[in-house]
Amino acid sequence: MGRRATGDDSQTDLLPMAHLRGFGHQVFSSAVDGSSAYITGSWSGILGFTQDTLPFVGPLATVFPSRHRQWVCGGFHGVGMVKAWRAGEMVAQMLLDETLGDEYPESMMVTAARMKALRASLGENSEIAPRL
Repeated sequence: MGRRATGDDSQTDLLPMAHLRGFGHQVFSSAVDGSSAYITGSWSGILGFTQDTLPFVGPLATVFPSRHRQWVCGGFHGVGMVKAWRAGEMVAQMLLDETLGDEYPESMMVTAARMKALRASLGENSEIAPRL
């Protein structure tokens, strides 16, 4: 489950942790020698997700005119880190005012359409949506 649109990682979510505690005990306990295994600690963290599963790459001023000199390279979905190297190259080339080659996917660029879809996916009651 997990929480959506939050930057607070000071607490873990109850339902996923309850599941993992029961699952870990079942998987790692041994019926052969009677040993038991239990999860004794947990932590939480923040993952950056985007509506279209692609990271945001580029200047924020494209969508937020007041945010000149601010750039983004994030939203990798945890397992999307394979895209991080290419995204980093893209930002570096844009910062150097170099033309991006065809090998760089335009679908990862910050655009008004992508931001609109992200806002819609968060819902009107999101604490973060008004800031996007």
